[in-house]
Amino acid sequence: MKKTALPKCLKYRKYPFISGILILFAWLLAFLTILPSPCRAQNEPQYEEISVLINIQRFGGAEIPAVIVDETVYLPIVDIFSFLKIKINPSAQLDSVTGSFINPNAIYT
Repeated sequence: MKKTALPKCLKYRKYPFISGILILFAWLLAFLTILPSPCRAQNEPQYEEISVLINIQRFGGAEIPAVIVDETVYLPIVDIFSFLKIKINPSAQLDSVTGSFINPNAIYT
């Protein structure tokens, strides 16, 4: 059998096994770059974030964030009530709110 000669840059006199490792690494790197691999693109979100300007006569206006899903706009009730200065206490999970309106005895949930 004929022994193939390695280039001088891959021959290490002290550590001959390193040249074999370098060749193996080069082949592995070439093999992995040629193989096709499945790629996944980012999915576009199912919603769109926008800002809504709320303008109330003699009260003022404010820009409030909103979300559009399909053709429905969802407004954050906590931000709207805070803008209108209505007492609001959101739950820890933000799934319900309580508070009072004008009269402390006029409680809503």
